[in-house]
Amino acid sequence: MRNRTSMPGDWLFKVVPFFIAGVFILIVCAWIGMVVIGVKAAGALENCTPALVSKEVDGEKQFTVGCKK
Repeated sequence: MRNRTSMPGDWLFKVVPFFIAGVFILIVCAWIGMVVIGVKAAGALENCTPALVSKEVDGEKQFTVGCKK
């Protein structure tokens, strides 16, 4: 009789953590890319120094990329 130590689906448990890490890295890169594009777009405006602008709406702080006043 053959002693079987691994199940047929064990490879899935080895692949899933790398898949989750890859998706997480892609999400982080997407956020960084959006910030870079926002800064470049704000910098393309005339007489504009790109800055992180905060405003309070309904008691919550919201942050956007805009021009420094």
